[in-house]
Amino acid sequence: PAIYRISPNRYWKIDGIFPSGFSAWGRFNYNINSVDFDNALLPSTASTDSLVLLFRADAADDWHVVNFTRNGNTSSGYLTTQNLQKGEYTLGIGKPHQSGIQNEGLSDKTILSVYPNPSNDTFNIRFKAEKNSEIKIFDSSNKLVYNTKLNLKQELIVWKPLKLGKGTYMVYLYKNGKPVVVEKAVYLK
Repeated sequence: PAIYRISPNRYWKIDGIFPSGFSAWGRFNYNINSVDFDNALLPSTASTDSLVLLFRADAADDWHVVNFTRNGNTSSGYLTTQNLQKGEYTLGIGKPHQSGIQNEGLSDKTILSVYPNPSNDTFNIRFKAEKNSEIKIFDSSNKLVYNTKLNLKQELIVWKPLKLGKGTYMVYLYKNGKPVVVEKAVYLK
């Protein structure tokens, strides 16, 4: 229900032999003024607020929206995912304003740090909480593995991923239900 249209003309395939602990990010460009861009997907600049990054493991899997950030303007820019996985990526149109974190122009009040990083035991997550803030942590398949609401006096939480496997986790600081900043946490176990 979060995906209205999928690009029929372009997709990217990430494949290869990945070593244990592999971690990478991916950047996917769009330019609706380009001659070879799929104008059926984005017929006007008004559509870019609904532009989403989609992922599937292979053709037998369904497309789903992954965590991403959008940078640029209404006619060109790029979508970035901090947790690139083996599989296929494409652009799609979804509900408006799913673009996740706008990395440009973050306020001084938006602070998030994760340490020690990497860690084989616990992570300290330091932040500047504002009204209606929460921390959400996602695994490499974008599954929510931890979520907590924050109070204004709180500046630190200690996260122990004891029952989780080793890998890269994405730690998001949300404000008013929207992600505002993200950091990686590499769990070595």
